[in-house]
Amino acid sequence: MSSKMSGPASVPAGTWPVIGAMRMPPDFRYAAVLRRGRPDHGTPGALDTYDLFYRRYPPMLRRQRAKIFAPFDALAGFSQRIADKQILYTKRKILTEGEREKLDEKIRVIRGLTVNSRMARKKKIEVSITHFVPCSDPENKAYNKEGQYRTSAGIVTKVDLQKREILLQEIPGTGAAPDGNDDSFMETAIPVAEIVNIEGGSLDIERRPLQEQQPAP
Repeated sequence: MSSKMSGPASVPAGTWPVIGAMRMPPDFRYAAVLRRGRPDHGTPGALDTYDLFYRRYPPMLRRQRAKIFAPFDALAGFSQRIADKQILYTKRKILTEGEREKLDEKIRVIRGLTVNSRMARKKKIEVSITHFVPCSDPENKAYNKEGQYRTSAGIVTKVDLQKREILLQEIPGTGAAPDGNDDSFMETAIPVAEIVNIEGGSLDIERRPLQEQQPAP
């Protein structure tokens, strides 16, 4: 395979070209290679000038070559574990007897308005529930001891007395209640024991008489 040479090939024999900022020493082992210069296999982008080497190994585009040096996650999941360690957890709040009674009354009202799926779809009870979420990282000292308080907003689809949880149809990450049945909504099961507050939105569940809240027989 023949290819043209460029660069130091024009250096006359018996003279020593400069390597960087210094002259090449007489005993430099790669002197012959340096004198030959850089091989010229053709003009990048001009296929008609390519020799056999370029046809077999075409030059890599600059944007492709940049990918070689792009950063990558050598330790998969390590960054996420570091982020998890920076989460601040708090202790579970203990409700007073009065707060618990008030919360239980709200749950009873919502239960009466969503006693079945037909009523739940008709009433569309919009609520905002603040609840405790325990730490789920077994390697964190807060595991099963502390957690975070989150607020989930949406439409109540069911109050499951057997499982002691409220099913809430919410929009992920928005905190806003949906106004219809859409696949983008997700149903969240919130344990009643972890709830610390329920806000009724447009429904004043605190002042309505209980007999008005119960469904007709």
